[in-house]
Amino acid sequence: MEGECTGVTSKIDTRVLSWSELMELGRFAPDSPLEETLASMAPNQACLLLYTSGTTGPPKGDFQSNFLF
Repeated sequence: MEGECTGVTSKIDTRVLSWSELMELGRFAPDSPLEETLASMAPNQACLLLYTSGTTGPPKGDFQSNFLF
């Protein structure tokens, strides 16, 4: 395999952050937007739709509520 990938260079994608870099970015962010969003949610409110493409049957979706999280 050596030499098969001539001309290919390695490039680090600067849009990808490590967990510690992400945590550092959020360190000084105010909590008020998150608190406002959480206060406006109901436990039975749908927050996630899981969708399957139907590889083993017809396509289908399932709503998950905030209560599960």
